[in-house]
Amino acid sequence: KSLWVARGTAALILVSFVILTFFNRYVYRGFGKQVDVFRHGNPELKLVALTFDDGPDPKYTPRILDILKEYQVPATFFLVGMHVEANPQIAKRIVEEGHDIGNHTYSHQSLVPATKALIDQQILKNDQVIESATGKKPYLFRPPRGVYNDYSRKLLLAEKYTLVLWDVSGQDWSEIRAKDIARNVLRETKDGSIILLHDSGNLITANGGSRENTIKALPMIIEGLQEKGYKFVTISDMIVITGLTHTEEEPITEPIPAQ
Repeated sequence: KSLWVARGTAALILVSFVILTFFNRYVYRGFGKQVDVFRHGNPELKLVALTFDDGPDPKYTPRILDILKEYQVPATFFLVGMHVEANPQIAKRIVEEGHDIGNHTYSHQSLVPATKALIDQQILKNDQVIESATGKKPYLFRPPRGVYNDYSRKLLLAEKYTLVLWDVSGQDWSEIRAKDIARNVLRETKDGSIILLHDSGNLITANGGSRENTIKALPMIIEGLQEKGYKFVTISDMIVITGLTHTEEEPITEPIPAQ
């Protein structure tokens, strides 16, 4: 019996490793040519983009905005519709202070698996919610957990969205120490990196969780990257600059370390 338990455990570990490897490759690198998916800016320019997912949050987002204002650093916020409805003034403040906004679905619903009707609802409803609250229509989209399918890509193209992923994660979703969040970012950031952080949510959902360590890590990240000569830009600016300066036909997908 113990032998079967050991074999079952080993098989479970192997399957988990294969799934993790697949999604790591899928999110960070993709399969085949994906010119409509933006994962990384020009790898020859010292530009980076800070991005925050799952907000706006009434407790954490204003404090993050205060830090960004203090350092005069622009960022990009991928907003969850139900949070925008609950905190429209914070969403409006994000836009008024010069930051980029993006669509992160209405309720942080995974797009895989999901019906076409659910995908339509999650993307298009949030589009309307964000524009109503901020006066600005979003043209950037980030799927929850970085997972998407062919139908969602076709819908995003039809709606003139750019699907934006990332190549550096602070791993703050796991609520690790502030110095570890900062270390992850400073260690992995390269020219053109898109950095993933969070202003709301926990490991599973877009609600709950503590972003205290993200707030503590943010000044360390900003100062550390500035010391290395990096300049911060919004995702919209990074896309334009990359289009003007990068000549490769293939999408820019630098090798990325495991999440």
